[in-house]
Amino acid sequence: MFPDDLSPERKPHNQLVDFLLGVLPDPAFVLETQGKGAPTISGANPAFLHLMGLREKDRILGQSFLEYLDPSDKTSLIFPDKTVSVDSTEPLIQEHVLLKTGQGRFLSELRMKWLFEGGQSLLLVMVRDITEVKQHEAFEDIAREIEDSLENGVHLESLTSCVIRNISETFPFPEVSFSHEKSGMRPVRSVGSGTPFEHLYRRVFILREKEFAKEGESITMEIRFRNPGDLTPSLLSCLDLFSGKMEKALERSSQLQPGAEKDALFELAPDGICLIDFDSLKIIGTNPVFCRLMGFPDQSFLVGSSILDWWELSEVAARETLGKVIDAKGSSFSFEQHHVRMDGSHILTSISGSCIPYGESMALMLHVRDITAEHEAEILNRLSVELDQKILRGAPIMDLLEFIVRRISLEFSFQIIFFTIPSPQGKIAFVGIDPAFPKYSPLLDKVLSMNRWDMSPGSDSSFGRAIRTGLPQFATGEDLDHSPIGEICNAFGIASVFSVPVTRDAGQLPWGALTIADQNFNDLSERLRSRLIELSERIRIAFIRHEEMDLVRVLKLAMESSRNIEFIALKDGTIEWANASFFKTVGSDAPLSGMELSAIFPEPASKGQKITLTEVISLSASFTGEFMGINKTGHPFLVETMVVPLKDRFGVVDRLLVQQKDITQEREIELIDRLMSQLDEMILLGKPFSMLASLVATKARELFYAEAVAIGVVGLDGNVHARAQSASSPLLEEELREWGNHQNPDGTEWKMTSESLLQPFSPLSRWMNENQIQEFRCFPLTENNRNNGYIAFFFKKIGALEPSSLDRIEKLARRFSLVCERYQQEEQRRLHETAMSTVANGILITGSDCRIQWINDAFLQMSGYRRDELIGQIPFILRHFSGERSPTDEFWKTILSGETFEGFLEDQKKDGSGYTVEATVTPIRMNDEIKNFVVIQKDQTQRIQQEREIWRLAHTDQLTGLLNRQAFMERIKLEISHFARSGDQLALLFLDLDGFKKINDTWGHGAGDFFLKTIGERILSGIRSSDVVARLGGDEFVVLLKIVPDQASLAPFLDTFVGALSVPVHYEDNNLRATVSIGVSRFPKDAGSAEDMIQKADMAMYCSKGNGKNTWCFYQENLEKERESKSPDQ
Repeated sequence: MFPDDLSPERKPHNQLVDFLLGVLPDPAFVLETQGKGAPTISGANPAFLHLMGLREKDRILGQSFLEYLDPSDKTSLIFPDKTVSVDSTEPLIQEHVLLKTGQGRFLSELRMKWLFEGGQSLLLVMVRDITEVKQHEAFEDIAREIEDSLENGVHLESLTSCVIRNISETFPFPEVSFSHEKSGMRPVRSVGSGTPFEHLYRRVFILREKEFAKEGESITMEIRFRNPGDLTPSLLSCLDLFSGKMEKALERSSQLQPGAEKDALFELAPDGICLIDFDSLKIIGTNPVFCRLMGFPDQSFLVGSSILDWWELSEVAARETLGKVIDAKGSSFSFEQHHVRMDGSHILTSISGSCIPYGESMALMLHVRDITAEHEAEILNRLSVELDQKILRGAPIMDLLEFIVRRISLEFSFQIIFFTIPSPQGKIAFVGIDPAFPKYSPLLDKVLSMNRWDMSPGSDSSFGRAIRTGLPQFATGEDLDHSPIGEICNAFGIASVFSVPVTRDAGQLPWGALTIADQNFNDLSERLRSRLIELSERIRIAFIRHEEMDLVRVLKLAMESSRNIEFIALKDGTIEWANASFFKTVGSDAPLSGMELSAIFPEPASKGQKITLTEVISLSASFTGEFMGINKTGHPFLVETMVVPLKDRFGVVDRLLVQQKDITQEREIELIDRLMSQLDEMILLGKPFSMLASLVATKARELFYAEAVAIGVVGLDGNVHARAQSASSPLLEEELREWGNHQNPDGTEWKMTSESLLQPFSPLSRWMNENQIQEFRCFPLTENNRNNGYIAFFFKKIGALEPSSLDRIEKLARRFSLVCERYQQEEQRRLHETAMSTVANGILITGSDCRIQWINDAFLQMSGYRRDELIGQIPFILRHFSGERSPTDEFWKTILSGETFEGFLEDQKKDGSGYTVEATVTPIRMNDEIKNFVVIQKDQTQRIQQEREIWRLAHTDQLTGLLNRQAFMERIKLEISHFARSGDQLALLFLDLDGFKKINDTWGHGAGDFFLKTIGERILSGIRSSDVVARLGGDEFVVLLKIVPDQASLAPFLDTFVGALSVPVHYEDNNLRATVSIGVSRFPKDAGSAEDMIQKADMAMYCSKGNGKNTWCFYQENLEKERESKSPDQ
């Protein structure tokens, strides 16, 4: 009976069963046979453990299943035949009483199915607790029998005996007893507590006793049971319902009077009741409940009709069924039957029939209950379970859809069933088109395949709307006439169509839509549509599981083909499975049974951790870190490791998935990059080269697992000298220094091993032999065809370097050679910077935006600023010009053209004082674009001040500060030269003070000097800033007016000017008064040279004096004639 192909030893876990028990929501367990012994439980899901009252799987694994069967259960346990194909969808179904922890028990439905995989035969058993359902059914049957017995006049004692017998046979109660006591009408109480409810003259409490009361008497039923768990809440609920039915039956029994029995019975019965004459099979009476059940307003529509009109049964079959009711002889007989209602819809009913006296003859009384909803729920539940089983067997999605359509078609009598699958492009695929009439199938397939779900007319169909909206669609009447399948609906006589989508996540197209069409509108009832909506949700979950199963298969393939290392290990470190990358990395094709994890990964994890990979796996916890492995050839490799615990169906970790990425090359490159960055930083900090070389030697030895590394560089004499060494011991490192000068000076790479020494008696050979060095490799440090030195590696094993590592050493040598170049360049730059920082001239460098980027100390001393106050700022000498870069500006024209500007500029110190610098501003070009300005300046303030003082002494009047005669003559000559080119006029005013001698004589020279200074100031305030003023000597002044108008326009100015100069000067409480006489000559009208203008203005001044003084006079030609006619004395 049991499979004997498995030995008692431990077998590998079955992957299908693991997944099955992990995803099945209903209780389930797996039986495994051992020889010919009793089946033992080898696995169970949490739902089964909960059902059995178990907390830990260890309480049940390995135990015989027979131990959990109730000894009082007399039904034999039968196992399904192993020869049945695994593809069979029909499991073997049995009912047995199972024992729970705590001595409870329940009635179970066992669905058994053999599973075959990998040479194993395992029996999958799915369990359903049907105690409550069976209890309800049993109490319903007992209640109906009580009603039948009371109607047939059975004595009360016989009735109680019947009840005791039926309850004892159905339920696990060792003793059931009734007590009957006559009493007045009073409430009856039970012992204990419960939920009270009132009915007529009694109060009933339900717990461990049940009491049934009838007017004038008391009937108490006492139930005794073995264990507290036997009286479950569901059984208490059944007793509650049963007591209610018992009370109603007793009540009706007391109320029924001769001649009114049938009417009262029909009116009070909760179920539908009809009376049938067996001879004619005609209905002779019904109650209102049965009329409503059949869809009729009253019994007039039913009485007189044949029961065959409403049963989907032949006369022969009907008489055979009703004959069994007659044969029951006082007892009831139950069966199920399909009814056709008035509107043509179909219902499934549960019928309990008995014979009763009816007048002078007997009639069949049928109690009818609509069980359509229960039947539909059972069908759809079974469909969901079978769908899960197919998914677990890896059935394709199209097969699943066809199975759904086929099963619905088999269980229900619909006209058309099909499943619609939409594509993002708008096309529709139809699966499992199953019409009731096969001749219409080609037409249906053709019409449906011509439509799209995203555009009319397909989008107007029920399935199109269901796909677009993700909501169920119910179409009848005119909706069908306008539907794309309207022609088919008319051909089939379809009255209603229902499409329910099987949705995905928000924003995704549904998997599809299940569409059902039928000729009767009421067959697609609201209840059935709700059931189909529930089914669509189950199908959605099933499809999600299908995707998960596909994902599992894809993940398995991905793990097999992954370039990263993947393997599964047991908690003891045994490798159970590994992918191809694992074998490639470890360099072995040996079977896993010959490999030990501790031999491949003997070292602890990354620095700072003291635990090996084997120890990590033994902890059964998640872990992320790095491990160093050793391959078959002895080469180390570094892997980034992630350990993921894998739990079995009971949530216990029994395996661990290890995912590794070989980061040997990546880490070497990363460390080399980090080393180069560190070297750059050390160069910028000015560290000595010996420190750089020592760091490279140490890191290179650690990186490539060398015994020693030596670095030599080319010195100023052109020879290679040892500069840095790193070795596994200080003695070995010291010896390397002695060996350093015996290297190849030509810059070529060469190799020497202990097997083929080029010079057996050289110092290098002896040193290698003494230190057991098996291999030596030397790499040149070359850049731009120039030899900079070497880097040499020493290994204690031949072939220690793999080709990939050899390539990275060559790259390291090239990059370190560049570091050597940068070091030299940085040294030169530092030398230049030191020179620039120590020169006496101020130097600053700006960007193209004129903001300072670098500045030396001399400039800081010169300007009085701190360095941080100037960096990023625009210097004063450039700020003056940067605000207005006019093309005519000589400074900006020069430097923006790329030329160097040299000249004197005014700068400003931090305290606001100005100073003059001799500056050189040089633009720096890169790629034909100015990137920087270099400003070199020398403070020339003292020299300029000295030169200005000398000029002032030579060119100004010491008393008034005005120009003297010499300076005025130089200036007037320049102006005449300029105005000669422009064509404009100049005017020279020659001023002489009238009465100044009297002031000197009267008030002294101090008063005279003060008077002259005041007159000088008044002259300056009365003219324009562009005009020129000078004191020729004594009381004579000259003014050069630029760009003057004609004589008439100049006259008002002269009047005002004479008046302003003739105002008395206040000096020591005295008013000093002197007038002024002015002579005016013009260029080029009156004179053509400076001397000529002064002479002619002097003539005009004397004319003013002759005219009474305190006035002005323009030069005229006759003045010169008058002068010539006068004697020298005149």
